[in-house]
Parts: sequence; C-alpha cells; structure tokens
Amino acid sequence: MVRKCLFFTLALTIIIGLSGCWTGALKPSPTEKRTSEGAGAERVLTSGPVTTEVLTPSPAGSELITYIYTSDVGKIAVKIKLPEVPRYPEGAPVVVEVSTWFVYFTGFHTVNDVTEIGAISVSYLWPERMDPESGAHSTGVYDYGGPDSLMLLRDVINFASGVKPNVDGYYISDLIAVTPLTDNVGLWASSHSGVLATNVIAYHGSEMPNVKYLVGRENPTLPEMYPLEIGYFDDQRNKILNPFYYSDDYTPTSIHVDYSSVGWYQEGEQDRGRPFFAASAGRPQHILHQEICPQLWGKRYYSHPLTEALLVNGALTLDDWPEDLATPDETKAWAFRTVVFNYPKIAVQ
Repeated sequence: MVRKCLFFTLALTIIIGLSGCWTGALKPSPTEKRTSEGAGAERVLTSGPVTTEVLTPSPAGSELITYIYTSDVGKIAVKIKLPEVPRYPEGAPVVVEVSTWFVYFTGFHTVNDVTEIGAISVSYLWPERMDPESGAHSTGVYDYGGPDSLMLLRDVINFASGVKPNVDGYYISDLIAVTPLTDNVGLWASSHSGVLATNVIAYHGSEMPNVKYLVGRENPTLPEMYPLEIGYFDDQRNKILNPFYYSDDYTPTSIHVDYSSVGWYQEGEQDRGRPFFAASAGRPQHILHQEICPQLWGKRYYSHPLTEALLVNGALTLDDWPEDLATPDETKAWAFRTVVFNYPKIAVQ
C-alpha cells in the first residue's frame, strides 16, 4: 500500500466568496457634537464658547494606530496601513490580516503587504500583546482562539468595514485620507490564522455584513495538523514522513493516525522531550519536530488523541507529566478550535 503524506506546509489556497485612541485624532468630549460626516468633519461644542476643530486624516502611504473596544474583552490596538495609490479611482479595498494565535509573536502580524496592490491593510493585537516599535498594546485576557478572540476579531473586521467606530467615536473613513471601499472588505489568513478566520465567519458571519471574501493560504483544519503530527519538512527541506499516518483512509473531515505505539522521547535531563511513534520493540521510528508545536497558556499542545495516547500507553503518568505539556483534559480545548466541520456554516452566511 502506498502511503502518501498530507503536509501542513503544502501550498493550499482557499478563496471563499461571501455575500483608541488614534495618535492623530482629536478626542471629543461628551458635550461635543459632530456636525458633518467623513474626514475633516467639524466638531462644535454644544455649550460654552463655540470653537471649531478639524480632524486631520492620515495621508496616503502612511500608517496609524487606533483603538477599538470589544465588550467583555478590552481595548484593542488596530493598525491601519495606507497605499501610496488606491487600487481603484473611487478608493481602496480593505483587507484585514488575521493574526497568528498559537505561536508567540510580538507586534502587528502582517505577512502580506496588500498596500502594494493599492489596498488598505488592517491588523491588530490580541489581548496581552504589544507592539515593541510603537508601544501600542491591547488590554484584556487572551483566550487563545476562544470565544473572546472571535468577538475581538469580529469587531476589528466591523471597524475595517466602517460599521464600528474607534474608542473616540471615529470611523475608519474619518481617520484616513484614502477613501476606504467598505463594501469591498476581505480577510487574509496565512497558515493557522485560517482557523480563526474560518471560525469568525462561521460563528459571527451574520454580524459582519460587509465581508465579501476570505483568502486562506496553507490553512490547517484539524488539531493533528497543527503540531505537524502527520509529517513535516526538516531544515534541509527533506520530507519527514510519519509512517503511522494512513492517507488511504483520508476523508474530507478526518484523517487516520495510529497512536497505539506513541511514546515519549527525551535525550537527557536538559531536553524537554517530545512524542515519538515506535517501531517493533519500542524503538522510535518517527519523532515529532523538536520545535514546532502550538503554544497555548504557556504549554505545548499536541492533538487530544496523541496526548491521550501518551497516558494510555504508559509513556507518561500524571505524576511525572511535564509542566510545559498540556494534559489530555486540557487538550479538549481543541474542539472549539477545529474548523473542518465549520465550512458548511460559512456557505450559508
């Protein structure tokens, strides 16, 4: 039987069509009233001496950081990067770049600079994350792709779509000199960012009326793929195949990995260890990647079936379980963060 390995690193692009305090903004007081809409709008005090202040929008080719508020989460930093020249005469489409979420990353996550094609780029920071260059940071408690993360992402998308204002009451069109085409808004998600891009549409699609598309590049769909349990490329770009992955049993919603021989590989006391798949006599035949593994809540998270196998097979006990390794009970968190069953929900949005 020929065994083929489905690699997380293979290029797979999915295109799905779908039917604050800003450093340059003037902060309105509760008594101020907006007298007109759009960039450069006048604001007149409703009591006391009448004064007129003009908001100066950021010009083409510039960047700005503003903040939005997500209920029950906190104040979220959002970065807007503007193209030198809009893609269309009437303005620039808006692309929200969905951030990486289970690897530690500082700063705004921008893999693809869409300003080079005349689009407006919108990125953001998860709670507890900061941008060392600007000092911007988001408040709240990070739940690593859970319900709060999806609400936050929904609000960032709606801000980019001109539906939600920033914390000072300004909309994206107020803050920038380039006209944002808020009826042409899409999501860009590279690698595991596609998990949250898919889930935010599946769970909040009806609340984001202006989203028109999702572009996903190399998006994994099952937790077995997140830590590369079915295979990977080494540093020399050689294929490292897991012979215990049976590709002939592949279905659109499942893969077959035999975890019955899983053990724990550790080269010494200084080595934190990692899972392996054993051949006859328990000798390691396939050892998982030494570095690549999702990090949630300060721990390494392998798939629930693999983690459960470590316990069932006697490779580890709960008494000697590594402190930085998620337990079988903790890996149940993957259930909400698995997207393979959520694509039908996107289709009906």
